[in-house]
Amino acid sequence: MEILQDRYVYNGKACSDLTIVFLALCKAAGISGRLVKLNSIDGKFTHSIAEVNLNGVWHRFDVSSKDSIPVEGELTNESIWNKKYKVYKKGKDVWDLGLDSAEFEVKIYK
Repeated sequence: MEILQDRYVYNGKACSDLTIVFLALCKAAGISGRLVKLNSIDGKFTHSIAEVNLNGVWHRFDVSSKDSIPVEGELTNESIWNKKYKVYKKGKDVWDLGLDSAEFEVKIYK
């Protein structure tokens, strides 16, 4: 409920929230997945996407983009995603990544 009450989802700033909900639905369906926190190459922005394992193959989902389609393959630390992001951390959710407060953005940009 907090995800809807904080209004981020209505302002286009809810990539982490939407990804966490998507991963929870995957988990409920018996599908393993993980949150991928991305940092822009220029260090000005962050983004979250999901990696989901379907029949032994990882697929990337950007559930916060209405134009997104699943892409086969997982990102590595050397990967560049969408021409502007690199992997910061991967885990179950933002808490698993240690990004559990407003200060997390400061951690990423350092």
